Amino acid sequence: MVYPDSFEDKIGFSQVRQKVVDLCVTPLGSEWASTIHASSDFTEVGALLDDVVEFTDIILHHTDFPELAPVDIRDSVKKGRIPGAYLDVTEWLDVRRLLASVRQIEVFFEKLPAEILPATRGKSKQLKTFPFIQEKLDQIFNKTGQVRDQASADLKKIRQDMVHLQASIGRRMDTVLQQARSEGWIEKDVQPSIRDGRLVIPVPVTHKRRIKGLIHDESATGRTAFVEPIELVELNNELRELELAEQREIVKILVELTNQLRPYFPDMENWNGVIASFDLTRAKAKISIRWDGTQPLLREDPYIHWEKARHPLLDLAFRSENKKVIPQDIHLDNKQRILLISGPNAGGKSVCLKAAGLIQYLIQCGFMVPVQEGSESGIFDQFLLDIGDEQSIENDLSTYSSHLHHMKFFLKKAGDKTLFMIDEFGAGTEPQLGGAIAESILSELTVTGAYGVVTTHYSNLKHFAASADGVVNAAMRYDVQHMQPLFELETGKPGSSFAFEIARNIGLPDVVIQKATGLVGDDHIQFDKHLREISRDKRYWENKRQKIRQNSKELDELLAKYSEILAITEKDRKKIIQETRQKSEELLSGINKKIEQSIREIRESQAEKLKVREIRENLESLRDSIKAELNQTISEGDEKLESAEKESNKIRKKLVIEKPVAEVKPVMAINPWSVGSKIRIKDKDIFAEILETRADNLLIAMGQMITTIPVSQAEPVSENEFKKATGTKSYGTSFAGVDMENRKLSFSPNIDVRGMRADEALQKVTTFIDEAIMFGAGELRILHGKGDGILRRMIRDYLSGVNVVSKYEDEDIRMGGTGITIVKLSW
Repeated sequence: MVYPDSFEDKIGFSQVRQKVVDLCVTPLGSEWASTIHASSDFTEVGALLDDVVEFTDIILHHTDFPELAPVDIRDSVKKGRIPGAYLDVTEWLDVRRLLASVRQIEVFFEKLPAEILPATRGKSKQLKTFPFIQEKLDQIFNKTGQVRDQASADLKKIRQDMVHLQASIGRRMDTVLQQARSEGWIEKDVQPSIRDGRLVIPVPVTHKRRIKGLIHDESATGRTAFVEPIELVELNNELRELELAEQREIVKILVELTNQLRPYFPDMENWNGVIASFDLTRAKAKISIRWDGTQPLLREDPYIHWEKARHPLLDLAFRSENKKVIPQDIHLDNKQRILLISGPNAGGKSVCLKAAGLIQYLIQCGFMVPVQEGSESGIFDQFLLDIGDEQSIENDLSTYSSHLHHMKFFLKKAGDKTLFMIDEFGAGTEPQLGGAIAESILSELTVTGAYGVVTTHYSNLKHFAASADGVVNAAMRYDVQHMQPLFELETGKPGSSFAFEIARNIGLPDVVIQKATGLVGDDHIQFDKHLREISRDKRYWENKRQKIRQNSKELDELLAKYSEILAITEKDRKKIIQETRQKSEELLSGINKKIEQSIREIRESQAEKLKVREIRENLESLRDSIKAELNQTISEGDEKLESAEKESNKIRKKLVIEKPVAEVKPVMAINPWSVGSKIRIKDKDIFAEILETRADNLLIAMGQMITTIPVSQAEPVSENEFKKATGTKSYGTSFAGVDMENRKLSFSPNIDVRGMRADEALQKVTTFIDEAIMFGAGELRILHGKGDGILRRMIRDYLSGVNVVSKYEDEDIRMGGTGITIVKLSW
């Protein structure tokens, strides 16, 4: 059940339905499309979805699926059931087109494996065809849709007689035309015409009496008369009689054909219904494809879990403009049944509400919907809607009265399988009273177990949702810095209306805004302010977390890349050593052979002086050449090893340099004055822990006392020495849980990063900005010095990516100029 009667119009389903009607090609398919309504039967909805999913597959991957005959034979079959009645030629041709579609669908599924498209295949099996029907139709009609001459012997004879008679009439007409031309009664280019089915001659009215015959008609100007020559009157009469005989014989043939095929009329009606069903399902699949629809996992109980849901009609409209709809995550279950959405005007609350109603209604009508794969949806028995202005002069209803009538119906009919939607709950009357009534109604609706989506601006409803079972707050997010809605639904917290901010942004006088602030009261202002601060802080930390994730991902990719390169380099290094060793062994082997050969030659020559001298010279030459070759091999190996080592060092440096600041601490020497380090005050046996470094001073903790001392008075000590002297690991442990107020009191809006490395300074500034946001600081000073401007540029690059930083600039020239950056935070 849906309420009110205009439910489908208000959520936009009527527009979707009309698009489906326009996509249908069969009259019956269009008729069924115009009556689509949601089903609450789990099995039926599942079957409808399966059908659409399969036709989506057909459209995308089986383009050879046959065309569906755009005919409707219901009236023809109904007429043909009457004894003595018959289907005319046009009606039988529609039957033949329908039969052709049916046979092509049978052939299509015969070619596919049996497991493909089971639901559509099952419907196609209802299409029973009979060769007898095709044979009879082919006997009677030719390919152009005309009754064949061979349909009966009498028809064949009649048509033969007509041909002979038409030839005779043609010859007689030629004779009359020739005589009329020769006498000058008609122009030479005049040709015979047809009037009332009879052959006539166009004759000027001045000569119409010259040709004996019957005048059948005149032209619009009255200048031409159409005369049937007397010689042709009898022949035309005979031709007319043959034409009437032809019609009688065709009727006789059609009556006989109708009688023969009348037993098959139920099967023909079934063809008509199945083809129309395919047509409707295909139209639903086509529009589902247009908005990238998916099939949600279906559940029997009321349930909604949609990820990346988009309003279907808005998605279609945006696609035509090459824009994208911002998706929403919507979740309703038996513990979180009612979603109370708040936020600024024009922030997307009503669109989100309509999207929820339309998507669920489309699912129960058997459409694939624009949600992410893996989304789930249950079945609801009732859809209730209160949206828009339904005031009525005739029924004496104001806007608020019409809303109350709807609420009365909701309270009476709502149950645990109801999905209700209420837009701008409580609006239309005095806010305080309207908010109280709305809260009371919402409380009663929670008792019914109904599911719903509600939008509102009322703070009392936000408070109610925070404490009531089954109700959860949600907000449409808003960018305060740029004063524009983000159209993102965030569940779990209420939203601010940003009324004062919007009023200030459009230029309303400050005096008006200040007076309004006083009228509203401090409690309400503070509540709204806290909502904005929560929203701002959440967005800031989400952006920061996203950057960290991105840096971490990039680091992982770099590590994987450089690890692979290091492995390859190490492999090349081993290969170079192996090649050098192999070449050396080959050289040594060659030397041994040469020496053995020389000794053998000395022995064979019995040590002749000349021969010995020659052999010695050869050995020395061999030694020099081997030495040169060996030196070259070693030199090449050294070059390759040096190249591989350089590549390894370069990669190791990159692994250190390219680590993101937000994720990995830079490799550097240990700083004795870093936070957490232990010191001893010179000339005194007092030990302390560093809490913060401030230029040339240190903020230290000694027991329960915090103080500041110059760096020159401190000397670093080891952790063990500190432990022996104090009997505890760290004073800082007792200060880790210092409350926010004390930390806020000790927070300084100034920071000095001079002399630090770029990565160290950037890490320091990042922590400084985070604390400033946490403590609500408005203006900060960063002392970075002038130098080459590298540190200044890096810090400002970082500040430009922080959302809450509204402005940064140089300090006054008298106070430090470009060596100091002034940072202003916006709230």
